[in-house]
Amino acid sequence: MANLVMATWNVRILSTPQKRSSVTHLLFRNRVDIAFLQEAHLASKDVRRHAEVAASSASSRRSGVLIFIHRSFKVKISGRGADDGGRYCYVLFELAGRKQACFSLYAPMPYSNSFFQTIMRKILSFSNYELIIGIDANTFLDPVLDKSPPLVVWRAPPSSRALSNLLADLNLLDTFRLLNPSAKDFSFLFLLPQDTV
Repeated sequence: MANLVMATWNVRILSTPQKRSSVTHLLFRNRVDIAFLQEAHLASKDVRRHAEVAASSASSRRSGVLIFIHRSFKVKISGRGADDGGRYCYVLFELAGRKQACFSLYAPMPYSNSFFQTIMRKILSFSNYELIIGIDANTFLDPVLDKSPPLVVWRAPPSSRALSNLLADLNLLDTFRLLNPSAKDFSFLFLLPQDTV
């Protein structure tokens, strides 16, 4: 998987054709093989028309997640699925003899314990797959690096604890923080199993 280019991106509403075109053009220009998009805010009918591989949207134009796989990245899709609320979608495929499960997640705000429980159950149902997650968790892991201004004295909110537990329970790494250990930048997470990094 070392040669794959993957991106996770909170696109903040793809309701116009111009923005959808700009996003897909940027992904193409940067040679992104797999893109995990959150907060698309597309109606169900728009998702069916524009999603490349997997998508979920709410009946109204709220939330919404997508997974795009570039046409040149030849894989045989063995499964896909989504919720009906625009919070998660996934695609299953095999690459170099290894089964992959890719999830795009968009956590609700305010925090919802049931979201993290649902996601954990769904992910565990694919225990024989290697897991890749692109997520907008609407929370933070590190109160100093991920908050502006930094929180010096704090008590971890339930959302931070839930995200930390998800990473620990599934043996995942925040690849942005792995590659940028001290950077203060955006807070969207791209998660990979620890043994693949």
